[in-house]
Amino acid sequence: MLAQLVLTNEEELKLRYFKDDPPAKLCAVDAFLKTILDVPFAFKRVDAMLYVSNFYLEVNQLRMSYATLEAACQELRSSRLFHKVLGAVLNFGNMMSINTGSPNSHALEPNTLLKIVDVKGADGKAALLQFVVQEIMKPEGHLGSAACKMNETTSPPYGVDCRKHGLQVVAKLTAELTSTKKAASVDMTGLSRSVSELGVGLGKVHDVLRLNGMAASAESARRFHNAMSAFLRQAEEEIVRLQGQESVCLSSVREVAEYFHGGDEAGNDEARLFRVFAGVREFVAMLDRICREAGEVQGDRVGSTPVSWMAAVGAPMGTTP
Repeated sequence: MLAQLVLTNEEELKLRYFKDDPPAKLCAVDAFLKTILDVPFAFKRVDAMLYVSNFYLEVNQLRMSYATLEAACQELRSSRLFHKVLGAVLNFGNMMSINTGSPNSHALEPNTLLKIVDVKGADGKAALLQFVVQEIMKPEGHLGSAACKMNETTSPPYGVDCRKHGLQVVAKLTAELTSTKKAASVDMTGLSRSVSELGVGLGKVHDVLRLNGMAASAESARRFHNAMSAFLRQAEEEIVRLQGQESVCLSSVREVAEYFHGGDEAGNDEARLFRVFAGVREFVAMLDRICREAGEVQGDRVGSTPVSWMAAVGAPMGTTP
C-alpha cells in the first residue's frame, strides 16, 4: 500500500513542516505519513523492500515454469507412442491430400494434426483420426498382448482382445504427456519479460543504495545499506543462473519446434515456438476422447471384421492408396 501511495509536492511540504501544537492536530493517518517522511528517501526504500520481498517467490515460479517446458520437450522427444501416432497421422494425411509437409520429412505442424479431425468418412460421422487410432491399436495390441500373440494365426489376426489391449495402450498417451499439457499454459513471452523486469528492479535497488549513501550516516541508514548490499550480491547470482536456464530451455523448445515445423523456419518466431505445446495438448485431448468413445462401443464389434479406413472414408480426389 505504501508503494502505491503518491503524495504531491504540496502535500509532502505541508506534512514536513506541520507543527503539531494544540489546537492543531493531525489525524492518525497523516501523523503516520509525517513520520514516514522523516526517513531519507522513504518511498524509494519501500519500493526496494517490496522488490526484495517478492524476489525469491518470482524466481522460484520462473524456475518451475522453465522446468515444465524442459520436461515437455523431453516428453515429446522420447515418447515412442507419440512418435508412432505422428507417423500414422503424417501418412494418412498425405494420402487424404492434407498438407502435412514433405512426404520424406518428419515435419508436421500441430495445426495440421487438428485438421485431421475435420475429415469425415463416407457415413458423415467417422473422422480420419478415428481410423488412425484403429491402425495404431493393431500393432500396439499385437506386440503387447499375450492374447494377441496366441491369435497371430487366426483370421483376422487382430481380434477383440487384441484391439481392446491396443486401445488401452494408445489411451496411455495422455498420461505420458502431462508436462506437455502443462507447458501449453506457460506464457514464454511473459517469462522473458519477468526475467528482464527482475534485472531492472536490481538497478533500482542500486539507485536506492546510492541515494542512501548520500544521507546522513545514521544507524538506520547503515543497517539498510548492509542488508540491501548482501541481498544484491545473492540476487545478481540468481539472475545469472536464471538467464542460463532460460537459454537452455529456449534451445530445447526451438529444437522441438523445428521438428514439427521442419528446418529452422520457426526459429525466430517465439509465439510460433510455443504454439507447438498448445497444438499437441488439443490433439492429445481429442485422441483421449476418441479412445474413450472407442472403448464404449468395443463390445458392439465382437465377431465383426475391422473396417477399412479407406473404404469408410471414401477415395477423395488426389488420394494415393
